Amino acid sequence: VVSNGYNNTDTDSGADTSVSSTGNGVIYLLDVSDGSILKKFDTGVGTADDPTGAARPNGVATTSPVDLDGDNIVDYIYAGDLFGNVWKLDVTSSNSSNWDFAFRSGSDPQPFFVAKDSGGTAQPITTRLEVGLHPYQPGQVVMFGTGKYIESGDNSSTGQQTQTFYSVWDRNEAQTSLNVITRTHLLQQEIIEEATFSSTVETRITTTTPINWHLTGGLPSTGGGQLGWYMDLYNTEGGNTDNEGERMVADPVLRDGKIIFVTLVPDSDPCRFGGDSWLMEVDAYSGARLPDPPFDLNGDGVFTIADNVTDSSGNVVVVSGKKSQVGILPSPGILKDTSQTGTRGGREFKYFSGSSGGIERVTESRGGAGVGRQSWREIFDD
Repeated sequence: VVSNGYNNTDTDSGADTSVSSTGNGVIYLLDVSDGSILKKFDTGVGTADDPTGAARPNGVATTSPVDLDGDNIVDYIYAGDLFGNVWKLDVTSSNSSNWDFAFRSGSDPQPFFVAKDSGGTAQPITTRLEVGLHPYQPGQVVMFGTGKYIESGDNSSTGQQTQTFYSVWDRNEAQTSLNVITRTHLLQQEIIEEATFSSTVETRITTTTPINWHLTGGLPSTGGGQLGWYMDLYNTEGGNTDNEGERMVADPVLRDGKIIFVTLVPDSDPCRFGGDSWLMEVDAYSGARLPDPPFDLNGDGVFTIADNVTDSSGNVVVVSGKKSQVGILPSPGILKDTSQTGTRGGREFKYFSGSSGGIERVTESRGGAGVGRQSWREIFDD
């Protein structure tokens, strides 16, 4: 399962006959044995639909195939594109001729969701989407961040569009109740403060607003529940609106009920390493700040109140983000520490290769994963 990528209207060399005339975003299913095209899903969204008006070609990011019933056969495929669309393909049928976009309006494919900022401008998606089952209800939750770092000017920290992390509940409903989902139907979580731990580690504090899932069909009315959550990627402390160009260009990771994502804050200074990153960890399904410390900030190997920070109101709180020590970070490599299980399910190590050339290891809690008995059985005695 592959996407068409970017710049599909550019000629590579010579008389290149594979150049797209439409610039549409496309997803392909290829035969692994010989590379032949088994199925082509054309979104129909291309240069004519560029939200900037610059007639750029569209491009689909890395796809996310999902097996919902555990039979080792893909049921749905999700993918985001450069114009902010999240596409869903339905490949549940045993007959491949029935494989299609999950939603259509007439003959035109329709996205599952369109990422737009508070002003209604589409936000680019250039990373793989993470998908997990809803923890309490039928359906799945699609999690992703927006932003790009591929075009001229993307390395500037000024005058940039605000980017966002989204978590949207796909209830597998008909298109009629999905085609107008907007961020107004999602719970807003915020980065509300940045604080320094022990004068050396820069951290972030986020909100803890509980989510009220909209459990009936259709769309929620104003104040009537949510279909997921979102978090704009900038510190809102003191009414700040400067996003410093922060965006997401690394794949998120769903792990132990947490969504782990890395953001990029660019720096055009040629004497630096391209910018910085924030490692963020929040509850995957509500977006709220975690109840227990995710980071071992003081380096003592355990996760206690000693790893919290004091906010501007004097409250000792759990942090949700930690700034990189080695420049721009990719998605982490994760190793479980099997030698230590004494703290809320144990700990794990996240390894990052930074743009400065350094390697950073972050010691983190696995939260409540693995705590207590994981199953039960009843014995009937005659």
